Amino acid sequence: MIVNWRNEFQDSVNTLAEGDYLQFTCSIWLPNGKAKEHNKMVSIERGKGFPYLDMELIWSEQKELQFQVYMKPNQQLKYLNKGSTHTGAVFKAIPKGVYQRLAKLTTMTEMNGNLTLKEIYPKHFKALEHANLVKGKIPTLRETKLEIETLKMLSEASKAAKEKKGRERKRAIYFCAGYSKTWITPIHKTIQALKDRFELTWLRFSMSYHRFTNLRETLQGDLQGKINLGVESKDFMKEDCNCKGNKGDCNYDGICRDKVVVYEITCKDTGMVYIGQTQQNFKGRMVGHHSDVSALHNPERITKRSDSYAKHFAHQLQNWETVPPKVQREHYSSKILWQGNPISAVKTFGTQNCTLCNRERLEIFKRFKNNPQSLINSCGEIYGGCLHRPKFHRYSNKQTSTDDSKKDEKVKPRKATTEV
Repeated sequence: MIVNWRNEFQDSVNTLAEGDYLQFTCSIWLPNGKAKEHNKMVSIERGKGFPYLDMELIWSEQKELQFQVYMKPNQQLKYLNKGSTHTGAVFKAIPKGVYQRLAKLTTMTEMNGNLTLKEIYPKHFKALEHANLVKGKIPTLRETKLEIETLKMLSEASKAAKEKKGRERKRAIYFCAGYSKTWITPIHKTIQALKDRFELTWLRFSMSYHRFTNLRETLQGDLQGKINLGVESKDFMKEDCNCKGNKGDCNYDGICRDKVVVYEITCKDTGMVYIGQTQQNFKGRMVGHHSDVSALHNPERITKRSDSYAKHFAHQLQNWETVPPKVQREHYSSKILWQGNPISAVKTFGTQNCTLCNRERLEIFKRFKNNPQSLINSCGEIYGGCLHRPKFHRYSNKQTSTDDSKKDEKVKPRKATTEV
């Protein structure tokens, strides 16, 4: 005998007032039993099966208790059809979920193990076929049971792996690095090499790479690029050479009036290199270098602390009593390593993110990595602050449109405008 107890809340306010808050009912399963019902609260189930929620308990011919899916009287099964607005993943998951539910609620025997689920539960599959959800081969009860066990084992293995990963994570040391292409060797390989080199067996490290994106700056930069298309600063435009006394040839290989540049000076006597930068024209910066070298040859002149360029060339020209610029130019060659856009570069002048200063440092680092013995520069250029001074621009626009489709069109230049 199997007894099923159920409790129900009373909905009647009058009953609650009388003090009967709960009502209990009892169902007794007596297959082929002859007992009589003496109480309305007790019902007797005399059929071959005993329903309990979605299951039905039955006794097999071998007197073994088995389970199967219970269908209520006049119950109709309906599933989502293709006309609904659900995604394709939902329709794909419905038949699989129904197969697994039917298999879990059904006891597998030698009789039904090789039967398909459609043969065991034709009403369910009739509803699935009506909704056009049955595709492919219908599995047997044994195959579905095996799939459920496999998924359970995988779930347990995944759970164990997550627990192990969680334990390892508590002992791990995290290295967070921003997205960058400047590293020749990946950072994690460098850390692993150091771990193996010093036998740091206790070190468990995990890398976290971040790429910081900002959509607002991206759109703003694209818009600014379109607005500034064809716009030049008249104060920083490249001008023609005005060197005199050298039969029309430029004293600085044609770069005398280039501005916002990172330059390289090569000593012809030693082959060593000096890297510098200037926001003014190149000739004006070299005039300052020449003056510093001449000052070191005249102790009576009071000058500021000389830079590495002046010390190097003053040492190379120490046999000269006076060192005019013409003599100094004969002992070096010059070239431009990088030239920036004045309109965007001037905005960063005087800040820690100065484009011109950072570019100079980058070129110094490249030379230091490839051939440090040939570098004249000292640490002052690496750690020094930005001394540039931003200034207003006088713009000259050569185009009348910023549309991408008109970038290559030739239009007449308009008159320059002055901004204050």
